[in-house]
Amino acid sequence: MNDQKWTIAHSKDVQDWYKGLNSAHKARADQAFDRLQQQGPQIREPHSKSLNGGLYELRFRAQNVNTRVTYHRNGNEFRTLTVFRKQRQNERTEVEKARLRMKSDRAILDRAGKEQGGSGQQRGQGGRQAQQSRQSQQGRSQSPQTKAQRKQARRDRGR
Repeated sequence: MNDQKWTIAHSKDVQDWYKGLNSAHKARADQAFDRLQQQGPQIREPHSKSLNGGLYELRFRAQNVNTRVTYHRNGNEFRTLTVFRKQRQNERTEVEKARLRMKSDRAILDRAGKEQGGSGQQRGQGGRQAQQSRQSQQGRSQSPQTKAQRKQARRDRGR
């Protein structure tokens, strides 16, 4: 396997979804998250799939449906973005939503790194204070930067 330590930071959406699961489905989700944490970027299909551009989906079955948790990598940390049921008619929309969230998350990480004197290339290297700042911002309450992100945020709040 891999001697490197991997961590997972969950978005509010994923945390809320997880809280709503019963114990059997939580066990399935935990198994998938543990596999990601243990194998890191070496995880492959059928457990994980690249959606290109640094976006990935963790694949498992929970609540009797094929479930997808989108995530991206930031240094030694995997950051979950969204969760959805695998269905052909909603897949493209959900992946686009995850791409917007990833872009927003990376902008927040870059900003936090720059505030700590790091470069934008060193995401997540700003120390403990920046890490706490990023964690507090993960509720996605930070105002989006682009018109498309603001539009998506309004749609998300309307649900």
